[in-house]
Amino acid sequence: MAGRIKTKKSKIKMSISEQIFMVIVYTVLILFTLAALYPFVNVIAVSFSSSRAVGAGEVVLWPIEFNVDAYRQLLLDGQIFASMKNTVVLTVVGTFLNVFATTLAAYALSKRRLRGRKIFVGMIVFTMLFSGGMIPNFILIKSLHLMDTFSGLWLMGLISTYNMIVMKTSFESVPESLCEAASIDGATSTQQLFRITLPLLRPTTELVVLLQLIACFKVFGQIQLITGGGPAGSTKPLIQYIYETAFSKNNLGYAAAMSYVLFGILLVLSLAQLIMQKRGGDK
Repeated sequence: MAGRIKTKKSKIKMSISEQIFMVIVYTVLILFTLAALYPFVNVIAVSFSSSRAVGAGEVVLWPIEFNVDAYRQLLLDGQIFASMKNTVVLTVVGTFLNVFATTLAAYALSKRRLRGRKIFVGMIVFTMLFSGGMIPNFILIKSLHLMDTFSGLWLMGLISTYNMIVMKTSFESVPESLCEAASIDGATSTQQLFRITLPLLRPTTELVVLLQLIACFKVFGQIQLITGGGPAGSTKPLIQYIYETAFSKNNLGYAAAMSYVLFGILLVLSLAQLIMQKRGGDK
């Protein structure tokens, strides 16, 4: 009898502890959701508010002096179209160079017969432990006299260690038996790469391209460091123009409206990529 009572008490205690745990979990989820939604709601409210009515650092959850002047200005501002053109050029060229270089490096490092392979992989993984890689890159580019040049930008964004590790893992997942069978049939290494390996890696390649496109559209630090948007604004991307409008010109409403232009572009890119992946999976 006493044993049954103890068992019931332990069940009650477990039940209460589980309830407390669930309360904590839901509290954390609610706080996390609110923290994630606040910037989204704030930018919408600021974009529909009068620029004179919103001060820097002010909490705004509903438009103040509601108007659409910021969105009307989008159609009249020539600078935003110039910044958008720069963004597209930097994104397309930067993504192509990055994906090409990281894929080539990943393919080489995936080959077990490559001498010193483990040393190279270890060094690359070691660099991923640090977030301050921009400073040595800056020193390197400055020593090569590539400051304020397109070449400096391409060099700084040429290799992505994360993309390379993803591609390397994908290369290693391709069964060696397929390449061996193709080699017996007379296929060269180049034919094996382009007709067997790369087609099998299409989903991974599409993912890497999407991530790099989004990263290039949001790039700010490298451009600010290497060219500052110059020469003559030829490398100033949309996100830098948004930054200058918000914090240099103190026009938060217009900067918020431009932020949603950038958000819309990234959303379209993401949806297009998802559709392409779905069609590729259905074939």
